[in-house]
Amino acid sequence: LLLHGKNFCAGTWESTIRALTAAGYRVIAPDQIGFCKSGKPAMYQFSFAQLAANTRALLQSLGIDSSVVLGHSMGGHIGLRYLHDYPGNIERAAFTAPMFKIAQTDYFSTRALNLLSQL
Repeated sequence: LLLHGKNFCAGTWESTIRALTAAGYRVIAPDQIGFCKSGKPAMYQFSFAQLAANTRALLQSLGIDSSVVLGHSMGGHIGLRYLHDYPGNIERAAFTAPMFKIAQTDYFSTRALNLLSQL
């Protein structure tokens, strides 16, 4: 599962998609709501929790129970939120230039990083 950053599209992952599919992996790289080829609803409530829920719904619709998640920038934050909300559905994860601030007193950050360390 490849999650793009803000102001990017799933197409950003094009060379990664080619390399992973050539290695035999099934690759899912969605455009998040409001970005590139996805719809741009006028009154949509953008939140990382909602984007993570959308991602889970997409994977469920494809019959995918667990995945390896790679996220870039905002996609890293979505991936971390996905891990937080659906910890049993991620096998491994890696985030490049994740768009989130880690605060030791922040329950979300502490829990998500603890879950990430267990993968």
